[in-house]
Amino acid sequence: MDAAFRSSKNKHVNILELPLPRKMAVVKVVDITNLLCDKNLGIFIGRNGINIKRIQSESKVILQIERCEGDGTLRLRLTGAPMAIEAALIEIHELLLEIIRQSFCHVLLLPSHWVGHII
Repeated sequence: MDAAFRSSKNKHVNILELPLPRKMAVVKVVDITNLLCDKNLGIFIGRNGINIKRIQSESKVILQIERCEGDGTLRLRLTGAPMAIEAALIEIHELLLEIIRQSFCHVLLLPSHWVGHII
């Protein structure tokens, strides 16, 4: 441990300076190909990238979207502290769940005389 003593203006006080531990950044890659279709990718990103920016700012991670041209897989690359990545993954899964829920909801306007036939 590299510690350094330095004297303050008061000769009776010495200050011990300890180096701060370095934050360890990790990279996690998540395949979301089966969770998000191409038409919903824009919803996931959000207007002007607002969803991505929100996740990055709230969880303090770097979030990148990667598409493999060969097999068409869609991956998210998260870089940051391990706990920050886990927090970002929770936000990502909540956003994906909301998109999936909305994509199964369709509104169809019918003339009133068709309602009985549909039901």
